[in-house]
This record gives sequence, C-alpha cells and structure tokens, in this order.
Amino acid sequence: MAVTELAQLRLEPGASLGDPSLKSKLVKATKAMESFDGHPFYWYTQIEDPSIFYIVGSWTSVQRHRQEWLPSAANQELLELLSGLVIVDWMFHVQVAQDQLPLDAPVMAIGRHFIKPGAHVGFEETFRSVKHHVANYTAPRGVAGGWRVEKEAEDQEEWVLFAGWPDAAKHSEFAETPAFKEYARIKDFVERLEVKHATKMDL
Repeated sequence: MAVTELAQLRLEPGASLGDPSLKSKLVKATKAMESFDGHPFYWYTQIEDPSIFYIVGSWTSVQRHRQEWLPSAANQELLELLSGLVIVDWMFHVQVAQDQLPLDAPVMAIGRHFIKPGAHVGFEETFRSVKHHVANYTAPRGVAGGWRVEKEAEDQEEWVLFAGWPDAAKHSEFAETPAFKEYARIKDFVERLEVKHATKMDL
C-alpha cells in the first residue's frame, strides 16, 4: 500500500521562496521524485511561519523511499543543489492514501496528534465516531488522517490529520461550535496536539 510522505523544511537565513532560482530547484526536485516512483508531489507554505514549508508526496512503500530513493544519485544531487538554502526539520510517512487528502483546499490544516501510551484503540474508535462533525463543517473539502509509520519511540504513537478549509479563520470558528465539543472527545486520548495551516505553493 502506498504511503504519504510528510516532510517539514525550513529556509536557511537569506533564502526566499520568492527567489526564481530556488523555485526552479524545487521544480527540479519535484520532477525527480515524481519520475522515480510515479506519484505526484506537492509543496505547501506554512501560514504561521512562511519560512517553513512542507512536502506532501506519495511513495509505493516506505522501503522504496528510504532504501532506494534517499541513497540514490538523483537525490544526492538534489541535496547538493539545495545545500545552503533549505534545511529538513523532519520527515516521516503516514498511513493514508494521498488521493484522500484535501490537496485542492485553499488552506490545509496539518494536525499532529501525539497519543497517550496505550490509547491507540480508544483514540481510533473515538475518532471514527466523531469524524463526521469536522467533516460536515469542512464540506465539500475533505478530511483524512492516518497513523505515522515510523514512531519516535516504541510507546509514542502519532495520528496525523489533514483537513481542508477556506481559510484559517474558518478553522478557528469551528472550535466555537457545539459540533466541536463532540469532536473534542478525542482529547481524552491525546497527550499533545500541534496544528499548523498551509497553502499550496505555486511553482
């Protein structure tokens, strides 16, 4: 089953996403990744901090990405090309199909849910029962999530949720609704939550 790659990157001091030279390098990186495994890749800029941006892509498998692409000559060339311009903060894979993600939404919220130890089943069952509350509010934009494949620690599981919104303010409005109070039942199983908003980059 294909997995979704989520990577957070950060601009080095002095670098700018408005620089045509950097954009052309990101275009080259996109084409190289897409031709290697045949899946589309997208870039998103974080609204809260525009110096941070994301790769949202798809790989046939984690092995295909980590053991074949990462050490490949093509990837090493790209790393050299982007050296001094971009830093990779983190990268992992999520068990969700890319075609389920709200990639065409004006704003995509990326929510990292750090689950309490032993709460995997409780979270999953509760999320399944309350997901419709947020899905109804974001409609016709989608909501999709999945478990992080590579755990930071054996007892640390993470659920990543992608939700489409017209803007970040609409997401904040949802937090004031009765539907959110029902949806917030998932908090009983969550140790920590990080939510950021991002817009698709025009390359």
